[in-house]
Amino acid sequence: MVAYFVLTTPALRSNYAPTILPQVEAASEGHTQVLWLFNDGEREEITEVGTMNFFILWVNEAGEKELVTAPLDGTILPGVTRDSTLELARQWGDFKVSERKLYIDEITAAAADGRVRRCRFAHFRTPF
Repeated sequence: MVAYFVLTTPALRSNYAPTILPQVEAASEGHTQVLWLFNDGEREEITEVGTMNFFILWVNEAGEKELVTAPLDGTILPGVTRDSTLELARQWGDFKVSERKLYIDEITAAAADGRVRRCRFAHFRTPF
């Protein structure tokens, strides 16, 4: 189970310390992780899960099998796990690989349509 919190300021992105309390609160409610959303005033963009990168393998609205993660636009930090995952996925060539903004409404719609194949949080995978 994943709880989610909406960020309204990018100031929190520079330090993981402010994420500790929400993680503790989520755990006390039985959730295993916190899905961080950034509210840009119109939509809620998925950024990370806890202190980990978020990846989703799904069938997008165009019918393509696609692996998506957030772009390195200053909202998330670069890292070896993220880079390695993207590099390997591109080498496999089994699906489209995208670094782009991803919104919670896209995922809830895809989940309702049965298009979500797998979610990945940095070092482990879990069904959605």
